[in-house]
Amino acid sequence: MTRHHLVVSIAGLKRQLEKNEGWQVLMNDDGIPLTMYETFEEIKSAEELGYTVIPMCDNIDERGHCKGHES
Repeated sequence: MTRHHLVVSIAGLKRQLEKNEGWQVLMNDDGIPLTMYETFEEIKSAEELGYTVIPMCDNIDERGHCKGHES
C-alpha cells in the first residue's frame, strides 16, 4: 500500500511569484496554467481558510494538507 500526498506550498509559491519564475504550477480545469492574478487569488483564498498549503484534493486536514490516498 502506497499513500500519496498532494499539496502546493504557499510559502514556496510566493517565493516563485516574487522571482516571477516557476509559479505556473496551478492549472484551471482545462489544463491551462493560472495567470499571476489567479494564482494570487488562490493563495489569498487558502490563507483565509488558515491553510499553509494549497490543497490539490478534498481529503485535507485543518491546515489544507492532504491526508493521503491509497493506491
